[in-house]
Amino acid sequence: MIALTGDHGEEFHEHGRMWHGQTVYGELTNVPLMFYGPGFIPQGQVIDQTVENIDIMPTLLELSHLAPPAKIQGQSLLPLMAAAKEAGSGEASKIKSAAERYGWKDQPAFSEKALTPKSGGPKPYDTESYAMVYDGWKLIHHTKRSEGAPEFELFDHKKDPLNRQNVADQHPDVVQRLTPKLEERRKMAIAAALPANSSTKMSPEEMQRLRGLGYIQ
Repeated sequence: MIALTGDHGEEFHEHGRMWHGQTVYGELTNVPLMFYGPGFIPQGQVIDQTVENIDIMPTLLELSHLAPPAKIQGQSLLPLMAAAKEAGSGEASKIKSAAERYGWKDQPAFSEKALTPKSGGPKPYDTESYAMVYDGWKLIHHTKRSEGAPEFELFDHKKDPLNRQNVADQHPDVVQRLTPKLEERRKMAIAAALPANSSTKMSPEEMQRLRGLGYIQ
């Protein structure tokens, strides 16, 4: 059984920057996810549903008949696979409906760009953004931003996966409706973060490498 994915994409001046770690736009957060397992994974299925990398672990655990840890994040994607087999590949609405009957929850796909003033992570150090893909939209909240930058950006996730056209001004009702859900996920992410003074078996050099990548503060 093989799972193939990427932890991030790369930015080549689509939004004015290079490489990765500076933003939460589509060129950085949209990555492929493929499962291969003859006898376990139906061949040729294509599921048009945005999920999260944290869903990979519970999926592999369920395929291996192993119980997930009590505080695991994410959810198994097997209900989506079963629903796709039932409804037919590419039928997004039918797959979603069938997957919910199998126990899958339609949850937002969440991403973040953290403050990195102490970590030596990628510039800009003093910006912070949270993003959520949900209900066909992508909402970005720039909680710490450069002067003149908008606080919120909204994109049509299907039509504009690389987030080129901000439509927040045209759909203020959508921004207002999705903001509480994004804030809820933001608080969950903060609560689940590794404390700076937490005990660890890693060496100071290993901890500094993680800080340099922006994974811990």
